[in-house]
Amino acid sequence: MRSQKNEPRTFRVASALLALALVGGCAGPSVSEQQCLAGDWESIGYRDGERGVSTSRLLEHQDACGKFGVVPDKAEYFRGWEAGIETFCTPQNGFRQGRGGKAVNTLCDAYPDFSAGHADGALLYDAGRRADDAERRLQSAEQEIEALGEEIETVKQQQLDATLDDEARLALGDRLEDLVEERVELRAELEPLARELERAERELAALEAEFLP
Repeated sequence: MRSQKNEPRTFRVASALLALALVGGCAGPSVSEQQCLAGDWESIGYRDGERGVSTSRLLEHQDACGKFGVVPDKAEYFRGWEAGIETFCTPQNGFRQGRGGKAVNTLCDAYPDFSAGHADGALLYDAGRRADDAERRLQSAEQEIEALGEEIETVKQQQLDATLDDEARLALGDRLEDLVEERVELRAELEPLARELERAERELAALEAEFLP
């Protein structure tokens, strides 16, 4: 699967959270009293299937409806679920699932196009994570360098204190030397980190151009 139209790149954090929200169950019964009494089990099965929910959800429906003296129609439920799972296991949805960082849904094992779409989406997800990680590490190094600079200036100011004894002045000198050395080492890491970020962003951009025309 090589041509997927999708939303612009905001998925690095947002898509993963959205994907989790979509599949996260809500507290409470799986079906309402009204749904139990209506008895449209084909529609309920279809709903579960199109959400990628296992047929084991029927056991939850059975428990929920048992309180109202209703027994689910299994045949209708499974008929609806089979139709629903086909709408879930599409290559487009596989792509969205992979792009959101979700594992392959084993309910779609019989749909190879879903797995192919998922693999493509996962490439984007992984590339986005690499770019995010490189950016975080670069920013962290820059922030550390800034903090070290502030601490160096503080130590320098402390050295101007005329009341310092020799031992305290020597300790401040050692501390200043350590801080300067640490800052030099961190500054040496900036260029490699910047190159890594640039490379990760190029890879991500190339994948976006391939999958998100």
